[in-house]
Amino acid sequence: MDPTAVSTIAQGTLVTSAISAFVTGLNGIWRRYPNYGILAGAAAMNSGLTAFTFFGIREFAISPLLVSSLSTKEYQRRRRALEPLSSDISEQSPVSWGDLRRQKLLDSAVSGALTAGSLRALKTGPKGILSGAVAGAAVCAILQYSYNEIGVQRLKYITRPQSSQSKPTTPADDNTPVFERVLSSLGIDRVPDDKYLIMLKDRREKHLRRIQELEAQIAQEESLGTDEEQLK
Repeated sequence: MDPTAVSTIAQGTLVTSAISAFVTGLNGIWRRYPNYGILAGAAAMNSGLTAFTFFGIREFAISPLLVSSLSTKEYQRRRRALEPLSSDISEQSPVSWGDLRRQKLLDSAVSGALTAGSLRALKTGPKGILSGAVAGAAVCAILQYSYNEIGVQRLKYITRPQSSQSKPTTPADDNTPVFERVLSSLGIDRVPDDKYLIMLKDRREKHLRRIQELEAQIAQEESLGTDEEQLK
């Protein structure tokens, strides 16, 4: 038996009761029934008993029977999942979206047929068993498929890759320092080392020429001063 059977029964019963009470109470408020609270409570109790019967039959009787007797892909996978040494991932077959959509469809259909047929027989006698079973199987199968479809869409949404537009477009090989990127954005580009060396040589030659000119000018002024002293 599935170890989560008890929690599944409890959750299914509580959720069904809550939904039934909410819908019945909302309908009573909309139609302005004075006793909508009593109607909601009665609906919660009736739907809770029905859900408890349905999930109890499915989890304690139908599912263990189908898992142990059927050899389809779904039940083989569920049978391996219940084995103590089923942790080897290599032995587990991949699960498709179709497998997830068909999960427990047969279990719910059979359990719904037994539950609805039994409840219908209590109200109308043996003549209502067949019609109740057919209606219960159809309704429960549809509800189970809808529940599975919601789970599939949720998984697709979670595993959907993000669009390239939502990802930050940062160059992977950009190792330029932040200071140089700021200067580049201002129109100031970095000068390569070889060009910078040429610029330094040009500046040095200009400074040397300027020094020579100043030395020549100073020497000329000194010579003029010496000539004036000699003339005096």
